[in-house]
Amino acid sequence: MKGALLLWDPKGAKLSHMFSTWLVSGILPMVLRRCRTSLIPKTSEVSLLSDINQWHPITIASIVLRLFSRVLPNRMTTACPIHLRQRGFVKSPGCSEKLIILENLMRTSKTERLALAVVFVDFAKAFDTIFCSLTSIFFQN
Repeated sequence: MKGALLLWDPKGAKLSHMFSTWLVSGILPMVLRRCRTSLIPKTSEVSLLSDINQWHPITIASIVLRLFSRVLPNRMTTACPIHLRQRGFVKSPGCSEKLIILENLMRTSKTERLALAVVFVDFAKAFDTIFCSLTSIFFQN
């Protein structure tokens, strides 16, 4: 598919025009809103595969929509610069930087006897917590 897209628009001029049109109009063509959802097993144990909780839904959009989704944040960050301390939805070196910041905050709080409140948001296995009843309804429709 990528090869066909490159043959159709080798320099990306057509895609750029389409993306700009969608941004200005605020309308994404209906054909691009269609995605394909497949179930991926969470386990290789055959006896557990009859349980819907042992499957993980994954949805794949068209390559054009995926490209648009990658271009959009780049355009947005040029219009609305991201604050240096923002950590969500940005590329960063992983958890180590955040852990160092947290460690320094805790050390400073302890040595200077300052109150410190910390909130941890755990997104681990966030996609495993999709309501299976909703998934079942989706696949029935």
